[in-house]
Amino acid sequence: MNDESGATKGAVLVVSGPGGRLAAQVATRLARDGYPVGIIGPEGAETTAADVVSAGGRALGVRAEPGDRAGLDDALARCTDLGATAAVVLDFHPPDATRSRQLVTLADDEWDSWCEAPIRWCLVGLQSAFQLLSASGGVIVLIVPTVSLIGAEGYVAATTAGEAQRILAKSGARRWGGSGITVNVVAVPLDALPDEDPGEPGESAQLSLGPPALAPPDPAIGIASVVTSLTGPLGGMVTGATICLDGGAVMAP
Repeated sequence: MNDESGATKGAVLVVSGPGGRLAAQVATRLARDGYPVGIIGPEGAETTAADVVSAGGRALGVRAEPGDRAGLDDALARCTDLGATAAVVLDFHPPDATRSRQLVTLADDEWDSWCEAPIRWCLVGLQSAFQLLSASGGVIVLIVPTVSLIGAEGYVAATTAGEAQRILAKSGARRWGGSGITVNVVAVPLDALPDEDPGEPGESAQLSLGPPALAPPDPAIGIASVVTSLTGPLGGMVTGATICLDGGAVMAP
């Protein structure tokens, strides 16, 4: 473990929504790089933290439901037991976000579950992260699917939710820079988000404009690298940006 990097950059907190697979992978990667990590989510956070500790890292898992402002505030505060907070990573997508559904077939409860609820969760997550970082500054990184940048048949809910979250992130970036807080977005392929059956064969949509220009990346490694870079000098120059971690498949501005 690289104790020096963790001691100098402080705790990196991964805040997960209801899925948690990607957030757990990011937390594990950060721990391998020597950062103490707090893992927050409705389920699995304690198990992921225990796995990190078993591997020789420092971690704390705290249960909190997405959209529960008081619960998330408390969880973030508890994670400061690991040390000063440098960054908060937000990932708010439902477990079935990868499912393809035609717009004309979406029921009210499906639209709320796949689109409106994640937007509310993101708002609350940003509010809690700001409250935590407002005194000393820090980094907020929001994870969205690349499909939100280009759209795709069958993924209107995921596209709408992701784009709304990007707008929230940009709004926070504009307002919070004076408090020393940066807010940036990383976009990853939809299949890197929480596990779920994508549907019957033939239901999947075209989710990129072409094959990646580079070898398919590991989103967890990419996100961890972005987070650690933004906690250094680069963080003072970049805010409100969207960084696409898909090997060049989308190449959206």
